[in-house]
Amino acid sequence: MKNILVIKLGALGDIFASTSAFEAIRNHHKGDHLTFLTTKLYINMANELGCFDEIWLDKRPSFTQFKELWNLRTLLRSKTFDRVYDLQMVDRTNFYYHLMGRPEWVGTARGASHRYQLPSTPTYHQDRLKGLLTIAGINTLPPLDLTRLAKNIQDFPVRKPYVLFAPGASKAHRHTKCWPLERYGEIAQSLAKEGLTPVIVGGPDEDNSILTKQCPQAIDLTGKTQLMDILTLATHAAFAIGNDTGPMHIAATCRCPVLVLFFGAHDPKAVGPRGEFYRHIKETDKMDLKTSTVMQYLPEFVNNFKNRTLFPH
Repeated sequence: MKNILVIKLGALGDIFASTSAFEAIRNHHKGDHLTFLTTKLYINMANELGCFDEIWLDKRPSFTQFKELWNLRTLLRSKTFDRVYDLQMVDRTNFYYHLMGRPEWVGTARGASHRYQLPSTPTYHQDRLKGLLTIAGINTLPPLDLTRLAKNIQDFPVRKPYVLFAPGASKAHRHTKCWPLERYGEIAQSLAKEGLTPVIVGGPDEDNSILTKQCPQAIDLTGKTQLMDILTLATHAAFAIGNDTGPMHIAATCRCPVLVLFFGAHDPKAVGPRGEFYRHIKETDKMDLKTSTVMQYLPEFVNNFKNRTLFPH
């Protein structure tokens, strides 16, 4: 039995896009002991996946926190790993290659036994993972589908049919990524008239009350959900609409149709989610995207939902 280490620290969308890579590594190393190194936010999800035998926490110490770095080094060297898969592929984890004494390494670190050269242009995360794993002899990735992890929707204060709204983003990108809440409110009102209840998700530091004021039928779960809750809500939703943010990537891994709004320099082909039914709208400035433009996409999603209800997969 070999000891294998898989490293993936974030971010939210990339973690969920990486789940098929986790499964591919597990399938490739049947009978081996797989350890997963990740950050606190993703511990529960990693446990639910069932791909790993052991999960380690990386507190991501800064390079000036010498005691914490030494503790991390001690952890990483506490087991002799026959191979390390660095799915993060950044300077921090390249440093871990040296911190661990240069083991057999699948990643972007200079000197790695299986070195992957990152594409010169932005590329979708799962495409990078395919390129990385091919070097290690793993030529196929299972389809992205986490619906098996969904819980019973009866445990949530929602009733079908509903549409999942993710109108927020992280603090660092909120001013550029977030379409005005008033315009989301107009979309919510339109869908409510179609008999589809808007269900809003977001982080604890977000305030989406404008949506519920404009659309009293909406259910506001902002700050009340964990990652696996969003997965469950997305699995049972008619479809999801939101900014280019983590919950939309989660929804796409659950066979949930998604409509994602992109603003600024972000390239949807490179950083957008992939899913069974995916559409995106791109504008340079968030204020340039009119509600009427988004409305034009809704009939396709509503009809797709009705067809899936009549002829389920």
